Amino acid sequence: MAARNPSHISISAFNERGVSSIVRQAEAGEDVIVERHGRAVAAVVSTARLEASDAMRHDLESAALVLARAAADSGNRTDLDDVLASFSLTREDLLSDG
Repeated sequence: MAARNPSHISISAFNERGVSSIVRQAEAGEDVIVERHGRAVAAVVSTARLEASDAMRHDLESAALVLARAAADSGNRTDLDDVLASFSLTREDLLSDG
């Protein structure tokens, strides 16, 4: 994703320009940061940008999970039958209706 330089606009200027104008700007690929008293309070972005951001966040969360699991992996594995036996169960018990 390319680096972006969003435009900044005050709430009063936002109201003067109108929602349609700001939405067209976002649709064209320009992020718009809305400010109140010089502080960013909202952003208007295209749905494509939002979807890409959500996908990137999901990918980063997945990567973090993989790294955390790799860092915490002791290499020890427990057989399913051993786990079931510790609960006095068998595979057949899991498959039975009762």
